[in-house]
Amino acid sequence: MDFIYQDEDNFIDDGIPAIGDRPAKVPRERFLGEAFSDTNTVNYVPALTVAHRFNDNWKVEARYQAEIADGFYTDIGQFNVNAATGDVDRFSFIGRFDQDSHFGTLDLTGRFSTWGLEHTLLMGGDYYWYKYLEINRFFAAPPFAGPINIFNPGLRHDHRSVQVGASATNQQFWQPAGMVRTLSPGPDHPR
Repeated sequence: MDFIYQDEDNFIDDGIPAIGDRPAKVPRERFLGEAFSDTNTVNYVPALTVAHRFNDNWKVEARYQAEIADGFYTDIGQFNVNAATGDVDRFSFIGRFDQDSHFGTLDLTGRFSTWGLEHTLLMGGDYYWYKYLEINRFFAAPPFAGPINIFNPGLRHDHRSVQVGASATNQQFWQPAGMVRTLSPGPDHPR
């Protein structure tokens, strides 16, 4: 069994706008957003693997994993760059999102021989389910998001990213000494 918990606070930087087909000629570290542009995401990732060996040649293994993420973000986006003056219009948006995904596998692995030929058989199936829900609010006019000049933006802001997380893993497995299983053993592989 595995479980991962992660709480992330990340700073959002939407980058340098393009003028024509190239990025604008401003310093790469130029920040055109606001100090409040950030996102908070909480991730939960539980996983479980169950395996059963019927005998030395046959085994079945099932695995389930989920990722559940909840988050909230605020950001300033850019549009309508005036190439002559460097003025760019901006919009502000805030939103909440929920993201869930579930994945499972079931595999049956067996080794057998027929007419002197060794075979390794793998049969299985996969399941995947995904959902993403986002609720946004956009504001395209001051005071929420006023225009800015990309060549002379005024105030500079710190770039910060903080990540806090914890992880717990409990793995239990049993394998007899000297027994190594692969799907395509080489000529020197112990059987």
